[in-house]
Amino acid sequence: MGLTYKSYVQSIDAQSSKGACTTIPIDNIMEALTQTHKIFDKFTEFEVDVFSILGMRNLSAFVGEVFALSLDKSSNGLLIKNPHQDGYPDLLLMDDDGKADWEKLSGRMKEKSPFSPFPNDC
Repeated sequence: MGLTYKSYVQSIDAQSSKGACTTIPIDNIMEALTQTHKIFDKFTEFEVDVFSILGMRNLSAFVGEVFALSLDKSSNGLLIKNPHQDGYPDLLLMDDDGKADWEKLSGRMKEKSPFSPFPNDC
């Protein structure tokens, strides 16, 4: 069964801490929601109730991680998932400033401090 969403806005505006504004098309968000739903549908096919096993705290984190990864994939490089599990924010804005910050941190991907907060947070 295909999912159908009704949308009234065309985009969401985001502003980085450096003041740069960007627009995230609502189609990217809808695509991420659809992909997230498809992933969760696959988990319901298991003989084990994965969602109950995870418990509320872990389930919440799991849902957020799956959605963030789906939005990373649907945003065509505009947003990428924070490489550190405890980093902030969960999605990094890859406008010109974000790309420059990312390049500076290329050798520090396993460290928490450069990614919490990311210099170009949104």
